[in-house]
Amino acid sequence: MAEKYFDQDMQWFFDQWVYSVDIPTYKYSYKIDELANGKYSLKLRVRQEDVPENFRMIVPVKIEYDDENYQMERLVIEGAQSEFGFTDLDDEPDEIIFNAMEGVLCKVDKEGWE
Repeated sequence: MAEKYFDQDMQWFFDQWVYSVDIPTYKYSYKIDELANGKYSLKLRVRQEDVPENFRMIVPVKIEYDDENYQMERLVIEGAQSEFGFTDLDDEPDEIIFNAMEGVLCKVDKEGWE
């Protein structure tokens, strides 16, 4: 039934969230750089722990620019580490909220960029 609405095989989801008891821990870090053209780039690194190597999840991330402006992204986290890049951002992000609105059952820790 789920495949009808998602137009893809969703067995991975049921294997992880119905038939398993694993709860992922996500450790994230990010780095913001100003580019030569006056825009910004954002690099986001996510480490996934406490789950099998093939564990995959779509996690909402909120990039906040100020009190009123933000963008929402859905990132596919798979494997021990994932990295994402956003370039040519018009404004410098003020804050990155990983697992925005607590959309995924998980533990989240913020780390420093290394």
